[in-house]
Amino acid sequence: MLTQMMENQFPDFDNKELFGELEASLAKYGCCDDSYRGDVSPKLANDEFVVFVDFADEGAREMGGEMLTVYKRTDTDSLETCLFSTDLPEMVVEHFAKYYDESGLCLWGPKAIALRFDYRLRDELGDEEYQEVLKRNRTASEGVCHSHDFCDANMVMEEALIDVLGSCEVMDNDEHTELWNKAWDFWKQSSR
Repeated sequence: MLTQMMENQFPDFDNKELFGELEASLAKYGCCDDSYRGDVSPKLANDEFVVFVDFADEGAREMGGEMLTVYKRTDTDSLETCLFSTDLPEMVVEHFAKYYDESGLCLWGPKAIALRFDYRLRDELGDEEYQEVLKRNRTASEGVCHSHDFCDANMVMEEALIDVLGSCEVMDNDEHTELWNKAWDFWKQSSR
């Protein structure tokens, strides 16, 4: 299942078997080979996480340490937070399993929040008004969402965020604000 990126970008990589096993295990979470020669080692990535798979030979590792390092991805494609490092691939798979449902949907990401918002908005408005919001959004200008014409949609989004994250500290927490904004963007795009 190895893809060409890792093989092309890291022809001397000595941990291809582990990389292939992780690629196969994480594919259901949207992870794919995102290797780039400018990085210290090959990596697998999806919208939320990046997993660096380092060389098996510790002497070949640029930074030393464990073979596998998981980062949380940000909007800017820089790596915001190192979540953990390990030599155990099953820990990486368990990490992904905690954050995704059976269908591969991230349980805390913007898509999950947007889906919860959609559910709550339908419940709040009823079918007729909900369909009208969708109709108006199809012709709305960038940045406009007509859900606000029928209810306090910010309160609905706050409830969706609480449903998914267990709290809502939008004014005090940059990470929650980023999720809030991404969820709005995802919902508006998908509702057009």
